[in-house]
Amino acid sequence: MLKRLYVDNFRCLVDFDYQPQAVQLLIGQNGSGKSSVFDVLDSLAHFARRPSAGCALFPSRTLCKWDGRATQTFQLDVELGDFVAHYALELEHLVEPGLAQVTTERLADDEGTLFQVVGGKLALGSEQRAEFLVGQSQSAIWHDKASACPRIRLFREWLQATTVLRLNPYAEADKAVSADEFLQRDGSNFAGWYRRLQDAHRQVLEPLASDLAEVIDGFAGLNSFKPEARYIIQSLVRCGGENAKGLPFGWSELSEGQRTLIVIYAVMHAAKAGKPFLLCLDEPDNFVALREMQPLVHMIEEFVDEGHIQVLIASHHPEFINMWGHEQSALLYRQDAGHTELKTFPPRDTGMLSPAEIIARGWEND
Repeated sequence: MLKRLYVDNFRCLVDFDYQPQAVQLLIGQNGSGKSSVFDVLDSLAHFARRPSAGCALFPSRTLCKWDGRATQTFQLDVELGDFVAHYALELEHLVEPGLAQVTTERLADDEGTLFQVVGGKLALGSEQRAEFLVGQSQSAIWHDKASACPRIRLFREWLQATTVLRLNPYAEADKAVSADEFLQRDGSNFAGWYRRLQDAHRQVLEPLASDLAEVIDGFAGLNSFKPEARYIIQSLVRCGGENAKGLPFGWSELSEGQRTLIVIYAVMHAAKAGKPFLLCLDEPDNFVALREMQPLVHMIEEFVDEGHIQVLIASHHPEFINMWGHEQSALLYRQDAGHTELKTFPPRDTGMLSPAEIIARGWEND
């Protein structure tokens, strides 16, 4: 579980210190920094997944425009079973070619350093005796020597599994040429990702159809198959009542809201297939109907309570705000378009007004 995120000099996030809960709603006006928080987590996850991408995930345009410094800092505190991992990454942006390089990378637990990189040299353990040369354009978490440590490997797996979604239901997500381990942010590789999940953890997906049937009338099943060179996603829907035969529906034959619900519910159920991971949903309500919100909220709380997943949601939807606004929200605020601050919400005694009504009146920043 992510216990702390610290970001310095990434867009509007300057000296930003955030301690999330197991399930938490990020609220605030447009441009307050909610998506920037998710962008940091998404970039760090890809930094751990793809050595070839490396520092290209942090282009110079992500520097705070009014700050003037060329250094970015990121820190994560993550509870992983019986220990807490403390990760720190510092990048230096170069004038040429406009990219960044790693100046410092460190992973520690409460007992001491697990690995540290300074100036392109990797040292393992607290004693820091042995040193290995590493490239300054990618994470040392991929180095063979670092991967041999179980705690380093456990942290890397958690970071890799971190999933940030801002779904685009218009994407052609029903076809894929490969079975993918990680789901893309827009959900565009859903067919390949679901196929891999289906092959490895079919039993975990058994309750998926019944859960989706609560929000999609007649929903009877979801399958990924490979008739030729591509994986295809197909849904079964009973049209005409409970006893009707399930008819095949292609991805494009479903509504945008139905596609969104299928992806979110599938990701939630995937949490039961392995170790707990962090899921960030960026405005998932864009295509979800009001009557579909409550079942989604209850499923999120159930999975979080069972310890399968940690969920952070950025949303303006009154249903989410009224559900989590009082005790499980983080209000992001920018004074005069400056850097992002975290504020207490609700800010004062507002009587009988709901959290959503407070925001509708513009009182959240008072």
